[in-house]
Amino acid sequence: SGVVRCIVVGTGGASPRRRSGRAPPRCGSRRMAAVDTTRRKYVVGFTVHEARELSSDGSAIDPLVVVRAMAREYKTQVKKDKLQHAKFEESSIWSDLHLPDNEFSMACIEFELQSAMVFTRNEVVGVAKVQLAMVRKRPNHSYNNKTLQLTAATSATAKLKVSVFCYGEGDDPPKPQNDGDHNDEAAAAQMEDLSAAVLGTGGGDHQATQAYHLFVHVHRAQHLGGGKGTFNPYITCEFNGHSLSLAAATKANSINNDELFKIPVITPLFADSIVVRVWSKGSWGSRSDEVIVQGRLSFSLLRMHAMAPRWFNFYGFDTDEVPDPAQLTSAGESAEPNTYMGRLLISARVTKVQSPEELHRPAVIKGQLLEEPPAAPMTFVVDVFEIAGAVGSQAFIKFSIGKKGKKTKAVYSDAGLLSSGSGRFVFKGKDGRIEAFEANIDADPDNQLDVILSLYVDQGGMLPRGFERIGFRRLKISELRDWTGSPGAPQWVAFRRMAHLPSRIEPGSVLISMFKSDHQIKERGRSRNTAIPFEVRAYIIKARNLN
Repeated sequence: SGVVRCIVVGTGGASPRRRSGRAPPRCGSRRMAAVDTTRRKYVVGFTVHEARELSSDGSAIDPLVVVRAMAREYKTQVKKDKLQHAKFEESSIWSDLHLPDNEFSMACIEFELQSAMVFTRNEVVGVAKVQLAMVRKRPNHSYNNKTLQLTAATSATAKLKVSVFCYGEGDDPPKPQNDGDHNDEAAAAQMEDLSAAVLGTGGGDHQATQAYHLFVHVHRAQHLGGGKGTFNPYITCEFNGHSLSLAAATKANSINNDELFKIPVITPLFADSIVVRVWSKGSWGSRSDEVIVQGRLSFSLLRMHAMAPRWFNFYGFDTDEVPDPAQLTSAGESAEPNTYMGRLLISARVTKVQSPEELHRPAVIKGQLLEEPPAAPMTFVVDVFEIAGAVGSQAFIKFSIGKKGKKTKAVYSDAGLLSSGSGRFVFKGKDGRIEAFEANIDADPDNQLDVILSLYVDQGGMLPRGFERIGFRRLKISELRDWTGSPGAPQWVAFRRMAHLPSRIEPGSVLISMFKSDHQIKERGRSRNTAIPFEVRAYIIKARNLN
């Protein structure tokens, strides 16, 4: 389970980037803590120094280099009649790139060496990618005078010497360096970690190479888009300049797959993220393909340890609540995904190859049948006693795990039906009881789905559509108490606000008891609670220089 560095979630029905675009789709993150979707500013610059070993058959070409990153593109001048060496020394800077952290972690700058043609499309000599997150982590936030081994299909072709820098908000701009980072002790110390086995530390042209085959198997996709609608889904895998795709299914939100991706790899590399995406194929002539979910794996970690099949759970935003999450990020909002958007079952491994000549072409091949992670039924018992701090006339609570969810009855506020409410809703008797239900839960906590508590309130004139979700809270199953046969004391749980709602709408808190059990629960009581008055005092001692 320690193999995956991170996996990220798709847009959940937002307006993602299209299949034809170069930039990666916008998305949230799978991390269980709050996800920072704030768009940050980055500056990326590069210099294309020279290309060598241009011709493999002894014929001269007219080389040029195309540089791409996040929907930006730069083309060098075409050099005429070059056989082995072409000098470019061209530079450019993109200073207005704005990305969320999760999108930046997968972003790469791509260098593509082409042979210019007059009447036909240019021929691609080879491609190499440098992961921007890796560049930013370097001392001085730069790679200087690095020689990239370009590849085409399974073979190494030409070599390209480049310099790349990338820094973000709060970083010091890179300082000029005369001789790369060959004598940079700080850089050498940093590259002694695990990434050095993949990325390489030398900037020379005679770096030791090693060949590998990468295997990625997406066994199953469940409840895509939260299971609410259907798609025409298909899966792609991208790494090391290669992109493979599976055939698309039709009108489905769950797919099973017995094929895996096989990708040749030659180290050293300057990128580490293996990107897996699930797309929805657009109908003919109507719209482009759109990303449903996407994730990334770490090649350096897979090289050390194979990953057995495991589930990854995706969370995003409900399209009924947030039609376009990009508006949240562009406004600088930091929003935690609050809606279940499906899950993927993935396994991956890396095998060593004796020499680059033994590498196979990128291909989709038949996969082996592997056992799924163990799971067992689990029963959940929930009782709601009170909601406080949420203004409205009626309210209810919904308890969800994956696709499954149940809710309480809607109760009126203390102020009654015709008032906007006092912010207090009391659930009496069975009004706050959520019927016990079972769900299949994975044994490994890393595979388990999150619990999502949602607060729905009818606020009258403040919200035009009747009941609307104004607060949520994501919890790990391990945070729920084990059922011991009798109800314990409830606890207060504070809701998180919905990022798309006005700040004046407070989400409030709920007094709730939540239990889990490996066995069926046929009978259960309800704990008795007595309100005790408290006096709260707050003191402001001093304030200075208030504007």
